Parts: sequence; structure tokens; C-alpha cells
Amino acid sequence: MKYASLALNGVLTLAVAFLFYLFYSSKSVSNEVPANQTIAPQEKQIDTTSQEPVYISDPSASNVVIPQNAKIVFVNSEKMLENFSLYKKMMTDLESKKNRVESSLAKKAQDLQNEYMAIQPKLSSMSKEELQSTEQLFMGKQQELMKLRDDELKKMVDEEGKNTKRIFDEINTFMKSFCKQNNYDYVLGYTNGAGGILYANPEFDITSQVIVGLNKAGSK
Repeated sequence: MKYASLALNGVLTLAVAFLFYLFYSSKSVSNEVPANQTIAPQEKQIDTTSQEPVYISDPSASNVVIPQNAKIVFVNSEKMLENFSLYKKMMTDLESKKNRVESSLAKKAQDLQNEYMAIQPKLSSMSKEELQSTEQLFMGKQQELMKLRDDELKKMVDEEGKNTKRIFDEINTFMKSFCKQNNYDYVLGYTNGAGGILYANPEFDITSQVIVGLNKAGSK
């Protein structure tokens, strides 16, 4: 009986520990929109001093011409997202939800551990069949807790995916209108120390205007 009791104790303790390991090792799902995501990819550096049209070689399009007087500006993608009200709200809401889920799962795991500890004094007087039944009961509860953890994690991953799509849909919709109003031909995404643009002249930085416009559009 003592051996069976120790085995049950070991199985349940490891199960709960494994639950915590799985949850906390994967709680940082991909929780942000990539800061170096570009709004419009840069195909090739443009020599604006040339008097000839610039041709781009692209497998999907032949003889694409960028006019010599094309109006090209850039946005600091990281700064834009950090100051985009909708993005900040979504990230704050998701972080709050993650904290609530973590707290709830931790409490349920602790309750399960406490429930098992409460029956410890009774284990020595249990028959082999009663011990097996008790072990199955607690293992079933632990499996339910694991399933709940997986379900909650999936919900958060799905929500993050929807948030990411909405953020870039909002940005793309705004940029189409914004560029049309300002006669911009290209808006490049630039992030310090990352991305395909090694240098950008601050004179062509329209990040502040884009941030104001995005937040104004989002408040409607």
C-alpha cells in the first residue's frame, strides 16, 4: 500500500509540474505584429540622378518602369506601430487576457494539488482498487486541466492572428487614401538596424503624419 501511495503521489506531482512547464514555456506566443513589416517592399535602389527611366526586372512583371520623378517617402515601421492607438489597445487587451488565463490555470492547478494533498491521510487505508480509482480520478482531472490550457492557448493564438490581420488591413486601407491625397508613388517601411533599407534621408520621413492620420481614421 505504501508503494502504491508513493507512486500515486509521484505521478500526480509530475503531472501538475508538467502542466506548469508547458504553459509557461509557451505563453509568449507570438504576441506582436512584426515591427519591421514593410508597407511597400523595396524592389531596387533608385538612382534619382539618372535622366533615364529605371527598369525593374521582376519574374511576375516585365518592363516595369519607375518614372525618374517618382515621389518616394518612407515610414519608420516600429515607431508607427508603437504610436498606433488601435495596435496599442489590442496588445494591452491581449496581455490582460493572457494574465487572466495564467492566473486561472495556476489556481486550478493549485486546487488540484490541494485536493490531492487532502486525501493523503486516507491513502494508507485504501485498498488496491480504491487507490487505482483515485489515481484515475486525479489523472482525469489533470488531463482536463491540460485540455483547458491548450484550448485557451489556441484562442489567444487565433485572436492574435485576427488582430494582426486587422492592423495591417487598417494600415493598408489608410495608406492607399493617404498616398493618393499626397501623390506618393512609393512608401517604404524603414526600421533602424533592420529591414532592407540601410539608409533613409530624414527629409523624406512621413512617420509623424502617418501616425496622426492612422489614429484620426481609427477614432471615427
